[in-house]
Amino acid sequence: MIDILLSAYNGEAFLKEQLDSILNQTYKDFKLIIRDDGSTDSTVDIIMDYTRKYPSKIIYINNGDAGRNNSGNESEKGHLGFNLSYNELLGYSTADYVMFSDQDDVWLHRKIELSFERIKELEKRFPDKPVLVHSDLTVVNKDLKIIRNSFFKHIGINQFKNSLNRLIMQNTVTGCAVIMNKNLINIAMPISEEVFFYDHWFALVAKIFGIIDVINEPLILYRQHGSNVIGAGASNIQKLLNKVGIVKDLYRQGCLLYKRYYDYNSYKDRGLKNNDKIILRNFIEIGNANPIKRLYIIFKYKFLRQGFKRNMGFLLYVIFFMC
Repeated sequence: MIDILLSAYNGEAFLKEQLDSILNQTYKDFKLIIRDDGSTDSTVDIIMDYTRKYPSKIIYINNGDAGRNNSGNESEKGHLGFNLSYNELLGYSTADYVMFSDQDDVWLHRKIELSFERIKELEKRFPDKPVLVHSDLTVVNKDLKIIRNSFFKHIGINQFKNSLNRLIMQNTVTGCAVIMNKNLINIAMPISEEVFFYDHWFALVAKIFGIIDVINEPLILYRQHGSNVIGAGASNIQKLLNKVGIVKDLYRQGCLLYKRYYDYNSYKDRGLKNNDKIILRNFIEIGNANPIKRLYIIFKYKFLRQGFKRNMGFLLYVIFFMC
C-alpha cells in the first residue's frame, strides 16, 4: 500500500485535473490523503466532491478550516505552509510507502507503477535501508504545452551530483517526484520549522542513512503558471538577492541536520559515518569562522552549488552577510 499525500491551497484552477491523473494510474493499491491548508476559494468543495465519489480511495483531513472560518476550534490548524502541512499529513500516513503530490500537476499514467517497481528493487538490494527514489519531470505551461522535456536541464541541475557536501548546498530532489519508504520517514520526522524544503530534508536524511536513486525519465507534467513559473519576472539583481536569501535558509537547515543527527545512534545502532561527521562539522564551522577561513572551508570540502550564478549568491552571502 502507498499513501499519496496532497496539501492543497487555493488550487481550484487545476486540482480536478491532478486528482483525475492520480485516480487513473495503472497502479491502484494506494490511498490519497488530502489536507486543505486554509483555502479561501472552491478548493474544499472540489475535495469534498471527490471524497464523496471515491470514499475508498480519498481521505480528507479537515483541520485547515481555521484559515477560513476562524472558529477557534483547537482541531483546526489553519494555514501552515507546505512544509508543516506535509508534516501534518505524514502523521496520518500508515502505509509502508509515501508519495507527495502538488495540486496543479498531471501525473503520467505509470508514475506510481514505475516508482514502486524501482523502490522495491532497491529494497531487495539494500534490505532495511531508508530509500528515496525520484524522477525527472516534463516542464509545461498552464495549458500543458511543453516548455522543456527535462526539469533537470531546465533549471541546470545535475541530478547525480548528490554527495552530502553537494546535496547540503543544492537540492536535486523534487517532492512531487518522490517515493520513499517507512524507514526513511521514521528517521527524518518530524519536519520542523527550520527545514527549508521538505523534499530537500528527506533527501539529506536519505543520503546520510540510506539510498537515493533517480528514474531518469519524466513521470510528471510539472505545470508552471503565474507566480510559480521558475525565475519569471525577476531582474538579475533580484535573482542574485534571492540566491543570497536561499543560502541563509540552507545554512539554517544544515545546522538542524547537524544538531539532530551528529550524535544520532538510534538507527540500527549505527550513527553517522566518520566522513559525514567531518562534512557536517565543517559545514557548521562556516558560520563561526572569519571570511578567509570560510572560503578555505568551502573550497576544501567543496560546499558549492551548481552553476556560476548560484555560487555567486552563495559567496556573496558568506563574505558580506554571514555572521
